[in-house]
Amino acid sequence: MHIPSALTLGAVQQGFRDVDALIAALGQTTPYDWKQRRLSNLEDGEADQDAVTVAQLTASIEALRTDLDTAGADAPQAGSRIGVFTARGAPGAHRGQLFFASDRHYVGWVSTGAAWVYVLGTQRGAIASLTASLTTNDAGYLYYATDYARTFRWTGSVWENAPGDTMQGEVRGFTIAPGTGWQLCDGSTVTRSTPTGGTTSVTVPNYATPAYVKFATALTVGPTAASGTSGSTGPETGGPSDTTEVASGSGEDVASGDHTHDVDSHDHGPGTLELRRTELLAYMRL
Repeated sequence: MHIPSALTLGAVQQGFRDVDALIAALGQTTPYDWKQRRLSNLEDGEADQDAVTVAQLTASIEALRTDLDTAGADAPQAGSRIGVFTARGAPGAHRGQLFFASDRHYVGWVSTGAAWVYVLGTQRGAIASLTASLTTNDAGYLYYATDYARTFRWTGSVWENAPGDTMQGEVRGFTIAPGTGWQLCDGSTVTRSTPTGGTTSVTVPNYATPAYVKFATALTVGPTAASGTSGSTGPETGGPSDTTEVASGSGEDVASGDHTHDVDSHDHGPGTLELRRTELLAYMRL
C-alpha cells in the first residue's frame, strides 16, 4: 500500500481502494465473504455440528408442510383432555390422546386415529340409563347399576354380567338384611335385572310358611325360623310317656295314650346344641 507524503482525503480513499483490490480475489474464492460476513458455497450439512444452508432449510420446511398436509388432522396429539362425552371429537383429530368423560364418571378412551378405544373406568347410574351408544371399540366397558348393586360389562355387541358378580335369581340365606339388590323371599312380586342389562317382573318364593321349616334333632333351621325356637327331640304326639302295670282282672283303668309336650320345658341329650335367637332369612338376588 502506497502512503503519500502529503495526506489528503483523496489520497487516503485511494489507499483503501488499493487494499480492497488486493484482497477482492481472496474474498471471492473462499467460503467466507468478509464483506457480507457470511458463509457461501457450502456443501449440505450432514452431521449434527454441520452448518445448514438456506436451501436445506427451505427443502425441510416444504417437506414438513407436505407431511402435515398428508396427515391432516391425523397428526399425533400429546397429553390428555377432560370434558363431556360429546366433546371428545373425531378420533382422527386426537390421535394418541387420552380423553376422560366427566359426565360418565371419568371413563377413559384413547384415540388410535381411526377410532376411540375404551381403556379404563366404570360408569355409574340407574339400570334404565345403561349406556347404549357403544361400539365394538368399547369392549370391556363397565357399568355399575346403583339400583341393583350390579356391574355389567359390554362385550362389544351386548351387555353381560361382569365376571364375579352373583347371578340373577340366586337365593341365599342371611342372618341380616344384605341390602340393595336383594329381595326377602316373602312371596312378593318385584322387578329384577336380567343378564343383558334389562329388567323383568318376578314373584319370589314365599319361605314364610311351615313347608320351608326344617326339623333337626337339636334345633329348628330354615329361612324363617322363629327367634329362640328349638327343635323337637321326638314326635309331639304319639304313645304314652309312661306305662302302668295292670293286674289281670283288677278293674283298673288305663290312661289315654294321647298327651302333649310343653314347648317351653324340654331337655336335650348329650352332644346336642340349642341356638337361641337365631334367624336365617332367605333373599333372592335381583
